[in-house]
Amino acid sequence: MKFIKLVILFTIISAFSYSSLAQERIHVKKKDFYVSEDGFAAAWKSVKKGNFQFYQHRPANYKRAVAYYKYALEYNSENAELNLLTAICLLRSDPKQEALKYIQKAIDLKEDVHPRAVFFLARALHMNMEF
Repeated sequence: MKFIKLVILFTIISAFSYSSLAQERIHVKKKDFYVSEDGFAAAWKSVKKGNFQFYQHRPANYKRAVAYYKYALEYNSENAELNLLTAICLLRSDPKQEALKYIQKAIDLKEDVHPRAVFFLARALHMNMEF
């Protein structure tokens, strides 16, 4: 009986430890994304649709998310989180080489945009054969 309790306790502790190591989600905040009323509703809807596709974590969904994110970037191309999401989607689909300009812009706009931003930058540089 003690053995079963120890196994259960170990499983619970492991589950909590694993969840703390999970990748941080990237959030495009509505207040940071807003520029003007003109076109905001459609662009914000596009961000939300892109996020839905992004968090499905499937290759075909990343390609769909890129289309939504690029539409939203036409409204506000100065949002670091949105540029980062676009870059990640491109790195996980095609054309991977296009991701570099988005990740560089994200880091230029906000150096601490995400803890793994430099990792994504390195992957984008690698895809562009820039060592």
